[in-house]
Amino acid sequence: MMKINSNGTSELDSLIESLLSFAKIASPSGEIDYTEESLDDLRKLREVKPVWSLELADLENFESTRTDNIIGGRPFTTEISPWLVDDEGNPLYPLIQLNLEQISNLTGNDFGTGLLQVWINYRHGDSWMNDVVRIIDTDEMKAFPTAVEFNSSEINPGGEFSEGYAISFNSLGYMCTNWEGWQLVCNSDRSFSKEEEEIIQKIEAITSKNSYRTLRKDWLLGFPDMGSGTPAGSYTPEPQNFIQFATPQSFNPVYIGRLGNIFYDGKGENANFWFDWNG
Repeated sequence: MMKINSNGTSELDSLIESLLSFAKIASPSGEIDYTEESLDDLRKLREVKPVWSLELADLENFESTRTDNIIGGRPFTTEISPWLVDDEGNPLYPLIQLNLEQISNLTGNDFGTGLLQVWINYRHGDSWMNDVVRIIDTDEMKAFPTAVEFNSSEINPGGEFSEGYAISFNSLGYMCTNWEGWQLVCNSDRSFSKEEEEIIQKIEAITSKNSYRTLRKDWLLGFPDMGSGTPAGSYTPEPQNFIQFATPQSFNPVYIGRLGNIFYDGKGENANFWFDWNG
């Protein structure tokens, strides 16, 4: 992923400024003649975002990690916030638990405090589409955790996951949106100048190295995958990405062509999180 210059800009900024300057020269009117949609795409392309990979390691001690950042496993539960079950009493699967204070300190964003938990049910029929997102606040985290009443085969009848993973985060730099030259369109009936063509090729080369399409990991923040059939593609405007699940190691349905996301809006204690996946 790309880096940010000391003045707070990315290598894309100067290229886009040059592109717009050459557009004025090439345009019959002497003004930028790209369509408004094209200009919106370029503005979005300049808004690069920091991104971290999710690195997974086997959990060694469930009891000592129940308030940590974990995939699967045995997350923190109390009498007030018990292990979640469906209408038939079957335990939901704990997809992920994240300590929001730790994530806030890591990223410099304010996501509030407490434990964010996402639980899913994909046992049969349409029930696999059901999910629950909840936050256990910091006061409740001081309570003694309740024991897990279900065995692994009940929690995970499909056998797709291990007993869980500890999550660490590795900074990847900055991510940009995916952009291709065909997205750039002129209002006037003209061809791009040689200078414009050269810059378009340079921009495409950068986005091919620094957009979500290059990652073969799950990631924190950055941009969500916006390819065909992805959860992010169903929202207008594009939502803020919190976690992108893109590998079957952490989210097995990815292996059969599904993608999952945790999205967010708002800040601090007012931040709202939701889960979505395509099936």
